[in-house]
Amino acid sequence: MRPTLSWTSAEELPPGTTDLEPVAEALRGGGVLILSGAGISTESGIPDYRGEGGSL
Repeated sequence: MRPTLSWTSAEELPPGTTDLEPVAEALRGGGVLILSGAGISTESGIPDYRGEGGSL
């Protein structure tokens, strides 16, 4: 089984828990990084097909 990394955004972590070293380590490894979750694309500016003015 390949190693995996699960990370929660800093907004969801308890105050004072901002250690991003595991994320930095994963990025340095040169592997694939997949970000997923409800709304992640719309927060990044990608239009929502269900939202106002959006369609496929």
